[in-house]
Amino acid sequence: RIQSGSLPPDLTLAGVAKSEAKLLLKRTTRRLASLPLAIGELSVIAALCAVGTIVEQGKAPKYYFETYPMESPILGFIDYDFILSFG
Repeated sequence: RIQSGSLPPDLTLAGVAKSEAKLLLKRTTRRLASLPLAIGELSVIAALCAVGTIVEQGKAPKYYFETYPMESPILGFIDYDFILSFG
């Protein structure tokens, strides 16, 4: 019969949770350090910067309704709804 106080420290609930946390941290770090993820993130940032350059900023909402109608969006997706969703 095993007594609860006689278990090795790494087999206790706290030890198992600690090793699971280390494993999760290692997996997360490995995924965040991947080159395809970095390239994807930079591509999204570049695309948003390009959209910010194309779209006039600081105008009244009426201007965007007239200039960017939903019937003919620029690049197929930039319409007033898209622009005003960013604030």
